[in-house]
Amino acid sequence: MRRILCTALLVGLAACAREPAGPLESTTDLSVERFRMSPLTPVSGEGLLLQATVVNRGTEIVVDATVSFYLDADTNSVFSPSEAVDESVMVAILVPADSAVVSARVDSLPEGAHTFRVALDAADDDSTNNQVDGVVQVVGRDQVRVHVINVGQGDAVLVSYPEGVHVLVDGGDVDSGSEVVEYLLSNDVNHLDLVVVTHLDRDHYGGLTAVLTSEISVDRVWRSCGRTSGGADLADFESAVANLVENAGLDTLTVAQGVSLEALQDGVFDVVHPAQVPAEACDDSDDRNNQSVVCRVTYGGFRFLLTADVMEDAEADLVARAVDMASEVVKVPHHGAATSSTQAFVDAVGASAAIVSVGAENSFGHPDDTALQRWDEAGAAVYRTDRDGSLLISSDGDCDTEPCFQVLSVGGEGS
Repeated sequence: MRRILCTALLVGLAACAREPAGPLESTTDLSVERFRMSPLTPVSGEGLLLQATVVNRGTEIVVDATVSFYLDADTNSVFSPSEAVDESVMVAILVPADSAVVSARVDSLPEGAHTFRVALDAADDDSTNNQVDGVVQVVGRDQVRVHVINVGQGDAVLVSYPEGVHVLVDGGDVDSGSEVVEYLLSNDVNHLDLVVVTHLDRDHYGGLTAVLTSEISVDRVWRSCGRTSGGADLADFESAVANLVENAGLDTLTVAQGVSLEALQDGVFDVVHPAQVPAEACDDSDDRNNQSVVCRVTYGGFRFLLTADVMEDAEADLVARAVDMASEVVKVPHHGAATSSTQAFVDAVGASAAIVSVGAENSFGHPDDTALQRWDEAGAAVYRTDRDGSLLISSDGDCDTEPCFQVLSVGGEGS
């Protein structure tokens, strides 16, 4: 049996109460409101922290309720004691509206899918909210992991290599910054070897300000052409970069085709577009999109093409330059816009899976049905963050046998 440690954080009694305006119906209603697992995508052999938040939603004080965690249990039947994670945890006292966070830790899990359940045992008028299930996918230690983080209408991609090198490509809009930081930390990423700012549109650079000013350390930043103006959000981002350059030795570089991450020994992370460093600022929106930094993740025989917001002109340039873009997985350009995903580009990539990072019911009409149809007709399975939530793509690099990679939803439904 795995060694498990369980702890409970209890919140104290409320000090005062007001006289009710009229008679109140007495209820006992303890509920499990949140079940979290950290990291979200653990690696085989590593530990996993389970946390459940229990809230008293009734009008009565609750005494001596117990919380139990179950591992790899049969969700179609009542869980047996043999499936329990060590002993149950007692929540001593909870007054109305109070809460307790109960946790347990699994020291090691093998590769594969694992089902957890947190179950509450209490004298309760409403038992319908007394348990929550969760599934975690443990990936192999020898796999590259690409997280397409659900940031709504924007891009944020985390690439983690087996040797422990982490790369963040874009960070979503300003409002997504805290979510991106939380996602990184929840996956035990507290250091980034590289941050790539594909281009200076707000839905790509905005959330990076929060990342660069967080507890997460950053070694280097790659970027595309600058802008002569962009408002307060862009000024905040540039200030965060400048502060790290001055005070933390951050290395910054405007990149073009041929630049690769030297920190890697196993696998490759390199730039395939633009062909050369832009000579002028990209103040025009279409110009910024077409000058986006396009990166390629390579691990063994596996390739993932990160296309930012390139449009028809940039796609034509990549095809004309005969850039080897063949990839198992592609992040669909420009959130699936009608101005991207030309037939020649789709054919050159030849992906088996196409990932669209897009916000639900966005005002741009993304993704375009015709653009998605091209990927579908080319044989690519299409995934969307607005429907599938955050996505994890992992591969051990052995693409001589099938399947070469797997795609998993790790963040629930999109937003």
